[in-house]
Amino acid sequence: MGDAGAGNGSRVKMFERLMRHSRESDTYSFEGTPCWEWTSYRHQRGSRGRISVRVPGKKNPQGLFPHRVMAELVLGRPLDPDHETIEHACGIGWCINFLHLRLATRGDNTKDMWARRNGGARIEFPPLVDEGRYIVDRFIRALPVLREEQPQECPF
Repeated sequence: MGDAGAGNGSRVKMFERLMRHSRESDTYSFEGTPCWEWTSYRHQRGSRGRISVRVPGKKNPQGLFPHRVMAELVLGRPLDPDHETIEHACGIGWCINFLHLRLATRGDNTKDMWARRNGGARIEFPPLVDEGRYIVDRFIRALPVLREEQPQECPF
């Protein structure tokens, strides 16, 4: 994902960049925490934001979804574009609050979409950040800190 996937300093810089282009919502929240609304460029339909990121091996900056960039920062690894996607538990597509983001397979995400369109219940996806493994301060906008020195296993 460019400079976000590099060392810890680069992760912090990218996180700070995401925070500069978002604000705590007065309108939207999930489980007691406000959405962090993306305030920079949004797709024409307005449902997803875009951020330009330099990607190794690419000549020009690439337009990426900021919620995916946030997920990769928090997970500390790139998402598998063929199998992994990010679900917004809050239902707000331009939210980048990692407490609202869920890791899902593409297939499960599609099943969830069709279930909701047909009036069914949402699929409950696991939180992106396991608060048993990470220290999360719900009152400040900061990256979570790993409680132990071991990598996060991929749930798939």
